Amino acid sequence: MESRGFQWKVVLTFDKEDSRAVQLQPTMNSWLQEMTQLINFCVEEIQLVSCFSQDDIGPAREGGKINIFQSHNQSFIRDSIAEINAILRGIFKVPQALERFIDRHSRLLALDIKQFKREYKTEDYPVEKYKEELQANKCARLDILRFLFENRLNCGLFIIRCDHLKKQFLSRLDELNKVLFQCIKKKIDQTNTCIEQEVESVLRVINKEPLEDIEELSQVSLFLHELPQKQMLKIKGLIQDAMSKMSLLEDYECKLQEDEFGRTWRSFSKPLEIFKSEAECRKRMKRDERDFF
Repeated sequence: MESRGFQWKVVLTFDKEDSRAVQLQPTMNSWLQEMTQLINFCVEEIQLVSCFSQDDIGPAREGGKINIFQSHNQSFIRDSIAEINAILRGIFKVPQALERFIDRHSRLLALDIKQFKREYKTEDYPVEKYKEELQANKCARLDILRFLFENRLNCGLFIIRCDHLKKQFLSRLDELNKVLFQCIKKKIDQTNTCIEQEVESVLRVINKEPLEDIEELSQVSLFLHELPQKQMLKIKGLIQDAMSKMSLLEDYECKLQEDEFGRTWRSFSKPLEIFKSEAECRKRMKRDERDFF
């Protein structure tokens, strides 16, 4: 919004024949028209000044306020002021709504994108945290598109150009979502690495051959007994975590690249090697048990 300076003057003329009557110059329509041009004008700055004669009428604007001089017959001026206030409230309704809208989404432009990126790259947030951020950004986008539905908002005397503001908000949302999507993909890749490492640690134990003695045989036997409730449960949790992040990406139409998708499913299938090696390990253990005893 651009503000311009306007000069506005009110002249009150007392009727010589009837001291209770007062006339307004310019006329009421012209007066209201001039009033509506007072962009950035605060309604509370209008003040009524009582006067009992024409000599009491002073300047219309004084000390940043607009003086409305009223005679003993106050109803005419009061009705006029009420009408002016109603018009001004209507005129400023959209600009005030725009101000509240900007305050509501000002955090987007104030956010340090580099710090935001560092935070999400270093912190191991659960999938719910990413979901909350993406949902908040989605709601903000819908609100921006709903309110700034045109590049120029025509509201009475105001023509508000909001195309640049709209572009700034939407671009920032795209930046934030891009960071979130990249971080989610990185977390999926890290989870894939953890799955593979957990599987390899299990395979190192159950694929060891030959076993040195009966004590080592007992250790492997205990390891296999606890395997479903310890290592496999942990691996299952990692897979579920990665799948929930993949599902979140799909919800926001962000797909994994072909190589990323292939790597993930290879990691998910990695635990199958444990079941195959476990069966072979149990066969060897029976053989070694006979040898030791």
